[in-house]
Amino acid sequence: MKKLLTVLLALLMVLTLAGCGSKPSGGDEPAPEPTPEPAAETFDALLEAGIANGKKLTIYTTHSVTVSALQAFMRKYAPGVEYEGTQIGDTNQVTQVAQEVKEGVNGADIIFIQDGARVLTDLVDEGYVYNWYNDEIKALVGADCEPLLVWDYCNKVLMYNNGSDNSYKEGDITNIWYATDPANKGAFWMKDPTTEGVNMNFLVNLTSDENAKKLADAYKEYYGTDIVLDADCKNAGYQFIKMLYKNEMMLGSSDSTIAKDIAAAEKPQSGLLTLNKYLKSRAKLDNDQWNLLYATDVKPAAGFIYPIYALQVANADNPELAKAFLIWLYSEEGWYGNGELTCDDGSVYTGMQGRLGDYSGNTANPSVEGDLPVTEWKKILVQEDAEQAAEYRADVEDFIQLIK
Repeated sequence: MKKLLTVLLALLMVLTLAGCGSKPSGGDEPAPEPTPEPAAETFDALLEAGIANGKKLTIYTTHSVTVSALQAFMRKYAPGVEYEGTQIGDTNQVTQVAQEVKEGVNGADIIFIQDGARVLTDLVDEGYVYNWYNDEIKALVGADCEPLLVWDYCNKVLMYNNGSDNSYKEGDITNIWYATDPANKGAFWMKDPTTEGVNMNFLVNLTSDENAKKLADAYKEYYGTDIVLDADCKNAGYQFIKMLYKNEMMLGSSDSTIAKDIAAAEKPQSGLLTLNKYLKSRAKLDNDQWNLLYATDVKPAAGFIYPIYALQVANADNPELAKAFLIWLYSEEGWYGNGELTCDDGSVYTGMQGRLGDYSGNTANPSVEGDLPVTEWKKILVQEDAEQAAEYRADVEDFIQLIK
């Protein structure tokens, strides 16, 4: 009997040990739930999620059209959700977004902003905003999704007065070094780069190896000799900047004011201005003779082109609806309207119709009649390189302070 009991106890112990060995690690704790697959980030899915979220959609933007676009979008696609669009300049926008996110204030959900250098260093690198796009946007925008997503391109071109016998004539401006020529002293204008970030980025981008080489070649073509760099100039880009300032470049506070000053001058005057000033000039010919023309056949560039970027804010209240709105902006309806969408004041949303100098990140949306495609502008203008500008902007700013 004792022998039988011993055998039974041994068998029970073996079975118990075998059972313990078959348990998953962690003892009696249940196995973790599998991680669910992320929801598809398509327009339809994001729109549905944004409406379900229900929180107010807020945008900050440097471009007035984006505000009316928000109204048209929300009235059609999310009529039950509150919204607000505020136009804020890039400098103030950078400061406000950084402060709000840092303090945990839910301000904007998405921002539309220029000045890629400051956006990268002061907002993206600090984690206040982030770059986002989905497959739908990628298919439309391509390489312009990185490092910052381009929503809109704007350009500043060499514009000149053409209203009198003493002003410039078509074909007079063919080389950008004309702005450094003593014969044109005090006759070249630009909005002050210390207050206009995209203008400063343009000057910084001129100092890249590629652009400096083009400037050196253009210098020889204009002046007839190889460029000789001053001791404080690292390359032809720095030399151009120095000669520009030393030739008493005129610095203005706004492109509109500069355009009027150039047009009213009795002697040849020119400057770098947003292209839409040309269209406004055409519209005013019958009254105050605001007469301007612009040059496109200029060595090595006729100006520069810069993006308005679209970026998501880190602590957005309604990130889903912000993303759906962004996707819609790249559509033909979002860019030009459809003749039926309305804004809050009852007016028909027309988007970028009739606007010279605005170009969609989606190149399938054509430029307005009378304007060049953005692909052609990119060939004859210096393109903003946000990463290069961010890396070297402080150096160029210090350089300018020393030569002024």
